[in-house]
Amino acid sequence: MTKFIKSREAFSSSLSLWSDRPTQVAVQEVYDLKVWPVTNILNEGPINFVIPPQPKGMLDDIHIITKFRVENAESDLKQSPSKDISVINNFANSLWGNVDVQFDDRVDIMQSMRNSYPYMSFFNHALNSDSEKEDYLFYNELFKMDNGRTKVLEEKSRTFWYWNTDLEAEIKAMMDSDVTDADGTLNRVKKLLWEFDHRDYEKSLTGISIALGFSDPGLALKNETVRTLIGRGWLPSTSNLAASYRSERINRGQSVTVDSKLQCPIFNSSKTLPTNMKIRISLTKNNDSFLLLTEEDNFRVVIEDCYLNVTYVRPQEAFLNQIDLRMKDEPIPYFVERAEIIIKPITSPGQIIRLTEVFHGKIPPYAFFCLQNSKDFEGSFRSNPYAFIPFKKFQFYINGKPYFNDPLDLEAINDLASGGKEYVGFGQYLRQLYKTLGKDLKGDCLVNSKNFNLNFMVGMSFGADKSSVMENHLNIQEEASSYLEIDMGIKEVPQDMVLVIYALYDRLIKIGGDRRIEIIE
Repeated sequence: MTKFIKSREAFSSSLSLWSDRPTQVAVQEVYDLKVWPVTNILNEGPINFVIPPQPKGMLDDIHIITKFRVENAESDLKQSPSKDISVINNFANSLWGNVDVQFDDRVDIMQSMRNSYPYMSFFNHALNSDSEKEDYLFYNELFKMDNGRTKVLEEKSRTFWYWNTDLEAEIKAMMDSDVTDADGTLNRVKKLLWEFDHRDYEKSLTGISIALGFSDPGLALKNETVRTLIGRGWLPSTSNLAASYRSERINRGQSVTVDSKLQCPIFNSSKTLPTNMKIRISLTKNNDSFLLLTEEDNFRVVIEDCYLNVTYVRPQEAFLNQIDLRMKDEPIPYFVERAEIIIKPITSPGQIIRLTEVFHGKIPPYAFFCLQNSKDFEGSFRSNPYAFIPFKKFQFYINGKPYFNDPLDLEAINDLASGGKEYVGFGQYLRQLYKTLGKDLKGDCLVNSKNFNLNFMVGMSFGADKSSVMENHLNIQEEASSYLEIDMGIKEVPQDMVLVIYALYDRLIKIGGDRRIEIIE
């Protein structure tokens, strides 16, 4: 056997036969604290919470639990489910247009710009969650990545469920021979299939059998035949399947509960916060026009209940005393990311878009770029705030030097029969995104080749490499001039666009023995 001279000797862990696994002994208990808002007004103005200081508990996590329903001011959704209403992606986080987090000394640690929290949480989930988390996010947060051919086609229709006309002959063949009004019976069956209640499955089946003209004693047998219709009558729109599935959760006017982690960097740290921390949190409900996808403006989101679920770790007394003693001389450091949404208006839209001083000096270790209509960023019932505008070429310059040897480029832009444009062959953009995230060799994220058409973005790292993702180290943040150039690839470009930038800076937050906050950037 041979080995490299400077390689340290080691042995396989499988040969460590007498090694024992360590036992955690510092934590005495983990407990949850339910924190209610200080007022019971949920749909007008901010919802304010005060998390009381815990003398023995160290804060580990905060979740926002919200119960809501979607209602129509002109009708009762519970009696008339709507095929033409859905909610946007990332709903649980987008529900809050403004989120303010303050510690007891009134230090605010969140960006306060309207809709910065929805966009920051969207990018955080889309880029840092893998595909195995999709079901969890959909069930708990109504987060499901939009998937469609183009932004124009996705926003062209706001009907999310269509009747399957191929099923009509099959339904008519099931009708009792005594049925005289086949078309009327068909319409009643269509309505019952749309309103089918899976919570009372057999009763719903029986209702359809009766509508088909049957009665006891043959109902049970007929139910078995009717069972084959379930899930085939009303089909989701293919213009955006994700929006159709989100629609199914809310379109009957039923109450829905969503559970989302508070996306604040210091709470995302692997460290707990020290004891006796008093925290104020303010949540301001977003506009209904931002949250809902519909052609009508008479729908609204009504919050029925909202509270915080705060998780604490209680250490053993001796360990707790050691922490307090050390904090008197040495503040606890929290190295976290400072996420920031930067909006750059496109003042002179044309085929070539040029923007200078993109970052106003300090360059972030990571940044992600996308184009959006300004009205979509603010919220418009018909448009989708998370369906971005594609472009053909992209180049970035730092101190006059191009970032890419050759600009990122698409393969082609195709004319569609509907009159729109389809951007295809985005492999360079997707590879660059995965390379930036350190996922080009292993793993994935929720932005992929199936949904990139609507989630079109550019990812870039500045002075950061794969080791910063894998080893979680900090990066040097340099001062430099920045400039970018985008070639839309078409002459007739959308007007009133903005460049949305998700920038990630390194930040140090210190908490001292007096529980005061110091922020160093």
